[in-house]
Amino acid sequence: MAVRTLADTDRLALDVRGFVVLRKVVDAGELAALRADFDQADAARAPYSELVKHPLLQACVQHVLQRPFRLLEFGRRDPRPGGGLQGLHMDWPPRPAGRPFVSVTALVALDAFLADNGPPRLLPGSHMHPKPLAKSLQKPQARHPDEQRVLAAAGDALILNAHVWHSGTRNDTGARRRALQLQYVALDAAPPAP
Repeated sequence: MAVRTLADTDRLALDVRGFVVLRKVVDAGELAALRADFDQADAARAPYSELVKHPLLQACVQHVLQRPFRLLEFGRRDPRPGGGLQGLHMDWPPRPAGRPFVSVTALVALDAFLADNGPPRLLPGSHMHPKPLAKSLQKPQARHPDEQRVLAAAGDALILNAHVWHSGTRNDTGARRRALQLQYVALDAAPPAP
């Protein structure tokens, strides 16, 4: 995987919006291997371990967390036609004001995130709000006036502060929208309450 430096614009996006799309994190050859492993549900194969340690992903996580971290979870997302719709949520409980961020989620697009195949939607800047989102806006069918769908090419990676309100949208096509999901967490973080 090509080593790149985290640009100032990427750091600013993580700070202000709470997310950034990194272009071409995975090249065509690696993408083919990751898709094959995804379809075989083979998490033990080498491409995944290489992806977890990707220097640009690691740089984003370090920038947000500002301290040592580890991989907490590794998963797959593949919203089928008519599926994938979620309510807005965070991947980590709300952060008390003034406390450091605890977790970062990376979604690596194995297929393009298109407007109608179930792309993620996010509320830019919501990682800075200490109060939870209204229950009415957490329902899958609810729409927030500030939500933004994130489009990306296959091989791109969406990196988001896990305190950002986000969700999947419904896949209204027959096209696949496979993604690998990696959640990193600060080493000093207590596990979230169930």
